[in-house]
Amino acid sequence: MTLPLQADLAQVALYLGQQGELPIASLRTFLPRLPGSTLMGFLAGLHAAGAVDIGPDAVVFVRPDGEDLLRRAFGVLAGGPTCRVCGCAEEWGCAEGCTWVEADLCSACAEADGEERTSLDQARYALNQAHLHPDDAGTRALVRRTLDELGGAP
Repeated sequence: MTLPLQADLAQVALYLGQQGELPIASLRTFLPRLPGSTLMGFLAGLHAAGAVDIGPDAVVFVRPDGEDLLRRAFGVLAGGPTCRVCGCAEEWGCAEGCTWVEADLCSACAEADGEERTSLDQARYALNQAHLHPDDAGTRALVRRTLDELGGAP
């Protein structure tokens, strides 16, 4: 079951992945639903993991190699099925398009020789960083559950 806070953080990740940046004006659209400390902790965790850069005008820019981490974070937070190799989900598929060939494997990755673990490790790191920043117990519990779903801390 996806909690409202998880769903909102998933939407932040999805927005970043689709738009490439999160301007201050757009950031405010998430603030009514999300505590500011939770959102900033999440973004700080993504920054610490190397998925995004934080700049003065457009608060957050996705790094060229950061989309994979964002997609994996989205999949975990959204609570739906994700590909075990690339982390794609129904709402955020592979750039070349894909379908499900197994419950946790997309068609774009079906022929992959081995699973990529570096992005999963980066996602764990980002969530650990987010866990260190927020002050409220509910956010810490959410991050801990998400880390557990990823298979534990790095």
